[in-house]
Amino acid sequence: RATSSKSSHVFYSRSNPSDQSRAPSSTSSRNGMEIDTDSYEDSSNSYDETDCECTETALQILEEVAVPPVGTDWAMAENTIFLLKNNISRCLVLAQCRGCRQESGVCMLNLVIYEKLTTGFEEVAQWWRKRYQPQGVRTDSHSRRERHHHQQQQLKTRITMGKYQIDTAEEHQAVFATIIACQLQRLAGLSMLMTEHSKKVKWQAHVQYGEVLRRRMMTLEDVWR
Repeated sequence: RATSSKSSHVFYSRSNPSDQSRAPSSTSSRNGMEIDTDSYEDSSNSYDETDCECTETALQILEEVAVPPVGTDWAMAENTIFLLKNNISRCLVLAQCRGCRQESGVCMLNLVIYEKLTTGFEEVAQWWRKRYQPQGVRTDSHSRRERHHHQQQQLKTRITMGKYQIDTAEEHQAVFATIIACQLQRLAGLSMLMTEHSKKVKWQAHVQYGEVLRRRMMTLEDVWR
């Protein structure tokens, strides 16, 4: 079931172990997400492995995220966001499988997927810095035309909230950054959950992998503030 938290930085905080009694959910929040490690550890419930398709699903996700969308324009960024959100949601479903949590190999496969998703965020961040952060000495006419072209591209995608239309470059960029931050936060919650689980079952390689991902995500978080 869905859970939420008032914590604003999933990267830096852990939930209280005494409060961890709910399963992870695909519901996300810009204010963070509660990390469930106690129920994650509960293996007392029966589980029918014959019904599990997690490994097959995980491999399908890995195939999708291993090759990022091609291009350097706004359409590429939008396609990447779709790819990231869709597969993070699928990973949230995988994280609820109690049987697979006991399998070291499956958990490592999930971490590899999280790494590929993180790489996708890094590629979008690189694209964002190049086009929308101050360009310093790049004030020549070619650079101005390039920025104008990208503004026109992004405005081809209309966003509305009721009668309100997000129809300026500034608004579009702000919405884009907020969406990215939200999806990054969802991924960070998954990664933290897996790392905490790995600590409890003493999978050291998994813990080290997760810690590296955590640092990369902390760096990415700064881009979208």
